[in-house]
Order: sequence, then C-alpha cells, then structure tokens
Amino acid sequence: MWRKVRDICAAGGAMTTGEESKNGNITYYNVKANSVEFFELSSHEVGHLPQLDDYGGGEHIARSVGTYVVKALINAYAIKDDDYADIVHNESPLEQQAEAGAGIFRDFSKFVDENYGNGKQKNLILKLFNNKANKNSDIISRINKWWTAYNTERYEKKDYSDVSDD
Repeated sequence: MWRKVRDICAAGGAMTTGEESKNGNITYYNVKANSVEFFELSSHEVGHLPQLDDYGGGEHIARSVGTYVVKALINAYAIKDDDYADIVHNESPLEQQAEAGAGIFRDFSKFVDENYGNGKQKNLILKLFNNKANKNSDIISRINKWWTAYNTERYEKKDYSDVSDD
C-alpha cells in the first residue's frame, strides 16, 4: 500500500504551504507540463490558499495528509492501482474545494477556444505561450483581453443562487 502512495507523489505535482494565504507558498515538484497544464495545476493550488486561513499551515498539512492516510487504509484492498490517486487524493474534501479554481481555468480555456478560435482552432492559450514571436507584454495583453471577456460573458452570468451566503 505505501508503495502506491510513494508512486503517486513521485509522479509530480505541487503542494501549498504557509501559515496564511497572504504568505502562502506553492512548491512544484517533478512537473513536466505544458503551459496550460501548469496553469490548471496552479489554479488548483491557489484554491488551497484560503484553507491556510481556515486551518493554519501545520493543521492544513495534517488535515490533508490525514485524509489521504485514512482513505488509503480504508480502501487499501479495494482500490485498483489506476484508481488510487482518484480515491485517496482527489476525493478528499480539501482537494475537491481547491479543484474549483482548476475548473474555472478549464472553463476559461474552453471559452477562449470557442470565442477566439472561430470554431476551428483549439488550445489557443498554449499557442499564445508557445509562439516565440510573442513578447511578455503581448501575452499579458491577450490574456487580460480574454479574461475580461470571460468574466463579462460567462463567469458573471453564472447562476449562484443555490450557493449560501455563509
């Protein structure tokens, strides 16, 4: 069982640590990803920052690891190797809460392709970063334009009426 946990960690990813969100730290390890995958991972990790305010640094890590260990022990013999990360890591309540940011990024990426790819081009964010002719100022300007349109057209129009104010 512990070999499985070690293998998951060795695959690469990131960890959010710190005492509170304003001085939180995201550490990346073994990440071999293109820019879009990196942004998706980063969007997820940023989702952990508010948890630092809720639980503090040490307690946040302890709660995360504790959840993984409990799920691993409960499901040790029922989990196939391919499903291990999904059940032990991804089903953790803290991970599901953090995943909201990655969901917004995926929706944003889809929005960009749908609205700026003329229905034909895909992966426009990746292409933006991979185009060697683009300067940083070009990339920032384009992302700002796309993000503003996304906020206006999609994000601000979502129905959040079923979400409590608490």
